[in-house]
Amino acid sequence: MVGRGQADDGLKLLDKALTIDPKQPFALLFRSQANAGLGRWREAFRDADRLIALPPREINRAGYVNEAGSLLDFHLVALGLRAWLHEGTGRDDRAGADLDAGVSYRPSVQAYQARASFLSRQKGREIDALRDWDILASIAPGMWSYPYNKGLMLMRLQRWAEAVQSFDRAVEIEPEDGMTYQMRGVSLKELGRFDEAFSDFTTAIEHDPSLISRHLGRLETAGYYADRKRPEELTPLLRDALKACSLDPDCRMP
Repeated sequence: MVGRGQADDGLKLLDKALTIDPKQPFALLFRSQANAGLGRWREAFRDADRLIALPPREINRAGYVNEAGSLLDFHLVALGLRAWLHEGTGRDDRAGADLDAGVSYRPSVQAYQARASFLSRQKGREIDALRDWDILASIAPGMWSYPYNKGLMLMRLQRWAEAVQSFDRAVEIEPEDGMTYQMRGVSLKELGRFDEAFSDFTTAIEHDPSLISRHLGRLETAGYYADRKRPEELTPLLRDALKACSLDPDCRMP
């Protein structure tokens, strides 16, 4: 964890860099982020505004490469930065406006993903988020996370059958992700498809034993699991408890 003294030292170096070149995009980006981390919102916004004001063609000469090694549009990164600052200061309407501007400027995976992630965090914006995840699933059909996130939005809307279809697609793309089976199991249970739900719950745990903790509380409350020893894998006792719970409409996911 970076201490305040280290952050201040880093800011001094960035100040020097920007004294030499006031339009250096990476220095503006990092100084904005650093000031935001210190709660210096005015300074953070000032650098974000300067970054966005740089002509896209000029700023993109810098070549922004993310941790995955993908070359991103730096102007979209700048808009995303300011949206993050707005969201961090409780101005969600302005955050949304910046992300809308990003989609209008370049309707790409990068722009839609930034807006979809933001909308998914907003209560009451499920339909809008769903629309963006649907677009992303069409643009990049090989990405499992897009149908997965689409499924989560459909769950929030209680559109269970559609959620199952979306999770089906996510499983088809990435059959090793335990959480996808978990969420599909919840949706199947809501549809009364208990045997399939049980199968998904057990498959989820087989792929990711950390998901056991998501079940134990309600299994114990419902009286289906009484062993004081916490299982670290799918045991016969746990399997029986999950089976009983999957058939019980009152034994639901919290």
